[in-house]
Amino acid sequence: ANFDLLDWPEGFDDVLDAFTGGGQLLVLSVQPGTIYSRWRAAWTNPRVMDGPFSLSTEVYQSQWRRKDWDEERLGYGVRVGRRLGDDLSVTLGLRDEMVDVNRIENDAPQLVFDFEGENQVTSLTLDLRLNRLNDFVNPTDGYLLQSSMEHAGFWGDVQFNKALVRGDYYFEAYEDSTEQLHVVRFRGQLGWASEQGDTHDIPVYERFYAGGAGSLRGFRFRGVGPMDNGDSIGGKALWIAGTEYGFPLFGDNLRG
Repeated sequence: ANFDLLDWPEGFDDVLDAFTGGGQLLVLSVQPGTIYSRWRAAWTNPRVMDGPFSLSTEVYQSQWRRKDWDEERLGYGVRVGRRLGDDLSVTLGLRDEMVDVNRIENDAPQLVFDFEGENQVTSLTLDLRLNRLNDFVNPTDGYLLQSSMEHAGFWGDVQFNKALVRGDYYFEAYEDSTEQLHVVRFRGQLGWASEQGDTHDIPVYERFYAGGAGSLRGFRFRGVGPMDNGDSIGGKALWIAGTEYGFPLFGDNLRG
C-alpha cells in the first residue's frame, strides 16, 4: 500500500527497502479454483505528481467453468481520475479484453451460442462518485452516490451501452449504554443496458445479475433473474433495493 514504481534498488543490500515510500498501491493476486480461477496485476497512483489526478492500470486473466459452458477473459484496463473537491471525483476508464466462450453443451441457452468463440470487448466508462460518509470502513452517517455510463463499440466485436446508478444512506438509530451505535442503512441499484449497431443482443457475460452475498442474501450467486433451462442468463435491466439494521455484538468491530 506504500509502493513506489521509481524507487529501484541501488544495490543488493537495498533490495528489501526498494519500491517503497511513494504512496502507490500494487496488487498481485492469484486465485486458483476448480470453478473459477483468476490472476491479476494492478498498479494505482492516487495522486499523480501530488496533484488531484489519479492513474491506475491492470492486466488480468480469468477462467470460469459454468454449468453448460466455459468463459475465459484476457484483458487490460487503464483509468484516469480527478478529484473535484473533497467529496466528488470523476474517472474515465478504458477496458479492452478478449472473451472466449467455449465448451458449450447442447442444452445451453441460445444466447450463449449467439456469442460463441472469441469476441473483443472494448469500452470507455465515465464514473462519478460523491462520498459524504463519515467513515470509509464502518460508516454510521452520511451517504454515497455513484453513477457510471459505459459505451462499447469504438473498436472490437461487441457494441452496447450500459448505465448504473447506486446509492447508500446511513443514519444512527440508537446508542446503547456502552456508546455502541445501532445503524440503519438504505441501499439501492438501478441499471440499464442496450445493444447498439450490428450487435443484436447483450452478451451473456455483459448482462446484469443479482443474488448472493452483496446483492440479495438468501439466494445463490446469480440466482435471481431470467433463467433458461436452469442457467442464469442475466437481464438488460437491474433494480435492487434493501434496508439493513446493524447492531453491536462484541467489542468495537464485531457487528450483526
